[in-house]
Amino acid sequence: TIRYGLGYGASQCGRFLREFLYHGLNVDERGRLVFDGVFAHTGSSRRGEFNVRFGQPSTNILRSPGAVFPMSYQLQTDPVTGLSDGLLSRIEARGAMPKVVATNTGVEYWWSGASLGHSDAEGTRDVEPPPSVRVYYLTGTQHQPGALPSSDVTPEGVHVRHLLNTIDFRPIMRAILLRLDRWVRGIDDPPAGRYPRIADGTAVRREELAERFRSIPGVHFPSALPLRRRLDFGPEAERGVLRYPPHEGAPYGAVVSAVDADGNELAGVRAVDVRVPLGTYTGWTVRHPDIGGAGHFIPLLGATHPFARSAADRMAAADPRPSIDERYSSRDDYLARARSAAHELMTEGFLLEEDVERVVAQAGARYDAFHQGAG
Repeated sequence: TIRYGLGYGASQCGRFLREFLYHGLNVDERGRLVFDGVFAHTGSSRRGEFNVRFGQPSTNILRSPGAVFPMSYQLQTDPVTGLSDGLLSRIEARGAMPKVVATNTGVEYWWSGASLGHSDAEGTRDVEPPPSVRVYYLTGTQHQPGALPSSDVTPEGVHVRHLLNTIDFRPIMRAILLRLDRWVRGIDDPPAGRYPRIADGTAVRREELAERFRSIPGVHFPSALPLRRRLDFGPEAERGVLRYPPHEGAPYGAVVSAVDADGNELAGVRAVDVRVPLGTYTGWTVRHPDIGGAGHFIPLLGATHPFARSAADRMAAADPRPSIDERYSSRDDYLARARSAAHELMTEGFLLEEDVERVVAQAGARYDAFHQGAG
């Protein structure tokens, strides 16, 4: 009685689904599709240690067998190693291709090179995913949904340098899931992919953004950026027998979204928080001096840098970003703009009508918290 099957996985499970697709496993013993649709969330451009000797599936290090070529959905050749492959090459050859949706946050772009899923290995040109794949970047977000109250201490007690990212992307995820369901059922296609693109200038190297972020008072740009390197685990790696440590080669060319004058990202599916901002939101943050390694990147977490409350507060802090009061004449003005932005998202296919007022209510709570605490 089951007509359609959807597979969903986040983080490690998102990487598992990419591994599952790479090995062409989406077909059962009777030749039927296992999943008609696959939703891989925060799998970045990686796979995982799921089919190797002494594998550690939960590892998040970049020097692992889950961080090797290929990364993009389409077939391409690495000009450095000469390897030719694509994430979906085997499954397409078997005629077992599902509809695929892939979503990533800012953490995956800044930490592990999610852009390599839709660019060449050097990060110099776009590699368009096939028609059966949609790639969406959740603009300016961290690995997990953000929430109030804003704090620089994680629930586990880790002290970070900046306030944690507060964008809650779950309403957008709900809409994308239902669009995948409609796609699988043949009702209609989901929106076109939204992600940083080299061709239109919305994708840039991380280093190019350093000065923009450093111009914001209190922002500490990472002192060292993570690198995805070409890894050689030896001649038996294809059958899961790995040589440690791997030989490390040249780094891949990862890119991230370009930003506007506020430091908010331009590419991707932009939540209400980014369209009608109360601060600058990043998919990266750094370690606090209290825990050692000050300035170094912390995986999985992002940051919020609130705007000043008033023009006087902004000038006192030498903040180049207009204050909340300079942007919005009142709380009602802000909520009206937030509601308009929510309707834009709904029209674009990234928000359900039933979630519009919930998102506006969240925006109101953030306005109250930021206006009271900003500056």
